[in-house]
Amino acid sequence: MGERSAPLPRTSFRGINHALMVPALRAGLGPLLVNPISGHLALLETTGRKSGRVIRTPVSYAIFDGAVYVASGWNGRTDWYRNLRADPRARIGLPGRTVEARAEMVDDPDERARACHAVLDAAGLPGKALRSDVLGVDEATFRARTAEDRVVRFRVAGLTSGPFDPGGLGWVATWAAILALLAILRRRRSRNANA
Repeated sequence: MGERSAPLPRTSFRGINHALMVPALRAGLGPLLVNPISGHLALLETTGRKSGRVIRTPVSYAIFDGAVYVASGWNGRTDWYRNLRADPRARIGLPGRTVEARAEMVDDPDERARACHAVLDAAGLPGKALRSDVLGVDEATFRARTAEDRVVRFRVAGLTSGPFDPGGLGWVATWAAILALLAILRRRRSRNANA
């Protein structure tokens, strides 16, 4: 999203996304990955503007007013954003469901600002690391610093937030179950070692 005071290398995020996040999200592990610290991710599928192939990209997202919102930094130079400009049809793999959608570019400054705030809040620590320049600033400064960010809205009929979407508490139950399972396995290992 926009200019950054201390830019992080775009290529590092691209490498991590394609090597780890895309396979994990495609395998249905979204509910295990989402939480307020690591952020909430959706798997966005677009059609490559040059290749015509399906391109999969993890994106931070927010849901409000019956729509999914995503924001593109780097002044709209991300491949997924340019792909949507060429062909607005997309699939969005949210934790627990996948929806077909059509991209609409958001031009209204109030809607853009609201979406930028919501997506940044949902992006967890990675989003805050990328956009440290907008943390704790007043609204006028926030809008000025996100002025070149591109916001995309996907309207989906009947869409509501689920337990693993930003603001949901499904991640708490998932991680509680994982920790309980690890405790049981540790206890069994301890018993077997003492037997």
